[in-house]
This record gives sequence, C-alpha cells and structure tokens, in this order.
Amino acid sequence: MEDRFVNFVADEVVKKIKDKRRIDLGEDMKKFLLTENISKENKAQAIEQLYIFQVFSDAYLGPDPRAVSSIHVTSIFSVLGANNDEELLTALEKLKNLINRMQDLELNPYKQAKIRLGDSVKYADVRF
Repeated sequence: MEDRFVNFVADEVVKKIKDKRRIDLGEDMKKFLLTENISKENKAQAIEQLYIFQVFSDAYLGPDPRAVSSIHVTSIFSVLGANNDEELLTALEKLKNLINRMQDLELNPYKQAKIRLGDSVKYADVRF
C-alpha cells in the first residue's frame, strides 16, 4: 500500500477518534507510523482496522461508560503501542474481535436495543 494512502487514512482515524471519543492520537500515530520494527503491510492493516473500529465505536457494549471507554482506549493504544510485528498482530487480533462484536450490535439494532433495555432494568438502581 502506498505510504500516502496509509498516511491519509491515519490522519482520518486521528481526526474521527478525536471527534467521537475525545482521544488525541496524533503523537501516538506518528510514533507508530515511524516504528521501524513493524512492516508497512502490518501498519496499513492496523490503520485500516482502527478506521473500521471508529466506524462501529458507537455500539452499546455495556451500561458502565467508564468500562466502555477503558475498552476503547486499551484497544486503540495496544495497537499503536506495538513495538514489533508480533505485538501488533496480537493486538490486532483482539481489536478485530472487538470490531466484530461492535459490528454485530450496530448492524442488528433490535438485538442492541434488547440488550440496552435489559441493562436499563437490570442496573436501574446502579450509579456509574
């Protein structure tokens, strides 16, 4: 994949995650893209998965917003913090599993609504 396309999509990821999640990834993304121990192909795959992640990141993952935020932050930074291909591929596998879960929920609004409504009853007296 050509570097300019990867850089363009990386910039989109930084902007969209900052807009949606209020997480500034600018410096972390630069460091990730400059890491020499990760192949260009794996970097491109990581950027693509992070883009897909932000597309589905509004999926309902549970009633506690702090836990959901923690899941998001951990997933993003485990990818961007990888130091080599092996670490990156492990982090990407976990991210892909999360993306699949979020995608399933976002593409099945009635399923997501059932879970959300069930949690609203189940955790009605819980303050997060």
